[in-house]
Amino acid sequence: MTLLSRVLPILVMVAVVAARFALATLDRRSIRRYVAAGGGHIVEIRERRVPLGFGRSYEVRYDDHGGRLHEAVATTGLLDFHWANDRSIES
Repeated sequence: MTLLSRVLPILVMVAVVAARFALATLDRRSIRRYVAAGGGHIVEIRERRVPLGFGRSYEVRYDDHGGRLHEAVATTGLLDFHWANDRSIES
């Protein structure tokens, strides 16, 4: 076995882990910007595990511009995200 054949699998695993963290950071930034653009404020963003999926999903709690607390699920793709189950839990 050559050195490259031993090192290459390790390099690939490191690259996959680094890409996952980078995408999570970009996702959170996009969600924060979207909420802030509507005059809201993020309370919490938690990543949800998606078994065998390519997309990423986050549970988001935020205050809207009127001060109402919302719970939502943000599902992200490569270039964007969309809200699912966005509901106000305070009036």
